[in-house]
Amino acid sequence: MSSLDHELGSADRHHHSKAGDGGALGERTWPRRGVVGAADDARVPGRSGCREGPIECFEQNRPEIVDVRIDVDRVLSFGGRPNDLAHVGMLEVGGYESLYPETYHVFFGALIGPALDHDPFHYAYYWGYGNRAITFGGRVDPELVALVGSRWLLVRDDSVPTVPGIIERFRGSGGVVYEVPDVLPRAFVAAGVRRVGAGRPAMVDGLRTSSLEELRGSVLVVDPVQAAALEARVGGSGAGDAGSAAIVAYAPDQVTIDVEASRSGVLVLTDVMAPGWVADVDGNRTPIAVVDSAFRGVPVDAGDHRVVFRYEPTFTYLGFALALASFVAILVLGGIVRWWDRRDAPATSGPL
Repeated sequence: MSSLDHELGSADRHHHSKAGDGGALGERTWPRRGVVGAADDARVPGRSGCREGPIECFEQNRPEIVDVRIDVDRVLSFGGRPNDLAHVGMLEVGGYESLYPETYHVFFGALIGPALDHDPFHYAYYWGYGNRAITFGGRVDPELVALVGSRWLLVRDDSVPTVPGIIERFRGSGGVVYEVPDVLPRAFVAAGVRRVGAGRPAMVDGLRTSSLEELRGSVLVVDPVQAAALEARVGGSGAGDAGSAAIVAYAPDQVTIDVEASRSGVLVLTDVMAPGWVADVDGNRTPIAVVDSAFRGVPVDAGDHRVVFRYEPTFTYLGFALALASFVAILVLGGIVRWWDRRDAPATSGPL
């Protein structure tokens, strides 16, 4: 769920080591975002004398400008080399990955859909290769940029991102860093459920035709069983904001979220969903639905709740158990063979 969930999340720590999503992040609490004022302009490269590239300036200045928030600190890169922001602890929305869920590839394809619409070559290239979640020029879907919490746009070519209201924070010989002031938090509570037909085109169309208000107030679900389960819990209250959610602890294999739900809704965590992730709501195991193509959705009732997502890959534990059983079997078999050989060895009465 690029660092995907990098990506996002990920696209996704659970497929390529659990540190894949910027996994150097340890479990801790995260401060509220600071306010950027006019005085901060003095720190913009070119005015402050910073002669490094945009990544280095970003690393040097960011702690002085804002408090890092894990719920929105994601980066979407345009041009340059993907995946090179891990050393500053940033999570990239896209990048090169050897393996990540097809569901995230569909989501990212919708995000860069405006560019692919005008570029048949890259349209075929993107949908023909499953491990490249990268931009092709500045055309992107601004609502999906906001949905995935991409607070920063790092531009290292001539692209002009099609995201209204972006604010230039850094400029240097290596590129420009923009801030997107209005992105959705990494975790939020939506009140509505919208069913989407099976197949990539239906989900891409559902994502691209949704307004930011619709994406904030409802979730898109393909699986009819998951959709029915969410609808049964949410009821007919309709789409809209259903409360607030705050990430209180984040680690590569566990995310803890405190929820204040004003009505029944779906807690959305825009980290990529994959086999092995489980969720507990107030200590009770609750199924996770795949929402908005790739992300995690859990139903919650009105009231205060603590939701914990854990990575518990049963298939990995089973592999460890089988390996241990095989090792024990080899030891036992070796002992039996040794005993058998000693039993059949001719007896000797000593030296002649």
